[in-house]
Amino acid sequence: MTCTTLITDDQTQLPDRVMILTSEGGPVRWGGLATYVDGLTQALRARGIDVQIALSPTHLLNDSAGLQSASDGVIQRSANESAVDFANRLAGQVKPGTVLYVQDPTLVEVVIALAISNRFRSIITILHLPSYDGFSYFDQPEEAERLRHDEARLFRLSNKLVAPSRFAADIIGRIHHVDPARIVVAPHGVASRPTPRSRQNAPESPLRVVSVGRIAKQKGVYEFLEVANAVQSNCFEFVVAGRALDMRYTDLMSTGPAKLLGQLSRSETDELLSTADVILSTSLHETFGLSVLEGMAAGAVPVAFDVGALSEFICDGIDGALVAPLQPDRMVARLLELHLDRELLQQMSDAAQLSATGFTWNQHLRRLAEAFAE
Repeated sequence: MTCTTLITDDQTQLPDRVMILTSEGGPVRWGGLATYVDGLTQALRARGIDVQIALSPTHLLNDSAGLQSASDGVIQRSANESAVDFANRLAGQVKPGTVLYVQDPTLVEVVIALAISNRFRSIITILHLPSYDGFSYFDQPEEAERLRHDEARLFRLSNKLVAPSRFAADIIGRIHHVDPARIVVAPHGVASRPTPRSRQNAPESPLRVVSVGRIAKQKGVYEFLEVANAVQSNCFEFVVAGRALDMRYTDLMSTGPAKLLGQLSRSETDELLSTADVILSTSLHETFGLSVLEGMAAGAVPVAFDVGALSEFICDGIDGALVAPLQPDRMVARLLELHLDRELLQQMSDAAQLSATGFTWNQHLRRLAEAFAE
């Protein structure tokens, strides 16, 4: 396998104003999308870009009790507010020359109304794996054909499409017959982390294995439990940060040996990753794998199923371990190898942190600038 590292970039020209339309971020956090939106917002504002966040929390709109108050700089869709009404409210706050950056295809109705308002310089959409082709976070995606048409409409309305990985660009390009020239591949960036703590050299000390992200079937909840239950409890400490849309999976995880922390804040997640020996991913599908890359930036060794885009930044045997999907026994073997060989663990930790330095916000923004320039 060929392992590549992104080259450093030059200063890029970005628009003066960006509105990020998202279903996660600020007070609503489920997974990697919120992490990306928060990091992108900080990176853009650090460069003097005027950023507005338009938050339409799709999964909570019918649950007003689940909605928290919007934080500063966030225009949040209220419970029972229609897509058109929300779009009209947003259009009234758009400044001239603003680029609309759409994060979720389920927001297509909002985008259609915003496009009609003709208030934006351009509309850019980030690509995710299509829910109707088995990549969903839900067990039974409903109205698959409608979802496919909605996504196609959103892509037609967009001036450019942004893919976080070559894998995502290829999948979406083939499903929707998108001209590759319309897709800009822009791998996510991660912030630099301080040097992680020194690893314990004694094999008798437990290995701290951390998993960060949404708890769901497609994130490998069953496979995670197989792995955690297959090793001796005195050899490993499993910690899970995240929550589930379906409480069945939270209840299921509680039957295993892992410590469940629930949804953490950004600072709490950073602190947790700084203590991890291993960042574990049993995910069955990954558009990118931001939580894994963030773990690597903190010096945690990635152990993951070889799915989606993970091989675009993990070199098996060098800075982490990639195993065949749906083979938890092989994942257990790699964890045991790291537990018994602490010198190997430290070598891979150093290599993982070095690999993560190839994915910076500067590089991400350079690629985004190509899309925003449309």
